[in-house]
Amino acid sequence: MNLGRRLRQLRLARKLSQAQVEAGTGLRRSYVSRVECGHAMPTLRTLEKWASALDSTLGEVVGGAEAETPAERPRSPRLARDEEELVRLYRRMATRNRTLLRFVARRIASEDQRP
Repeated sequence: MNLGRRLRQLRLARKLSQAQVEAGTGLRRSYVSRVECGHAMPTLRTLEKWASALDSTLGEVVGGAEAETPAERPRSPRLARDEEELVRLYRRMATRNRTLLRFVARRIASEDQRP
């Protein structure tokens, strides 16, 4: 599950409008919409504000991927040793550090794809 979809799911579960999230976070409603649609990626600080506005924890907000059932997850091929090590380290991290690591990894990967 992607982060934007998770934020929208939590907002709707609490019967909040995007305008109410705007009022609770200080973020513009248009930005809230862009994040929920997957067109923008919030910072960790923004996610903390968002979690507070949803009367939730940061772990609950970013924990959407862990909430998927095994049937919803695609099967992946066997991991190489260095990939297994990364997974072990990732699992030992606090949720906020996992979020930061994924953000950095996305940035690095996008820079590696540039000509």
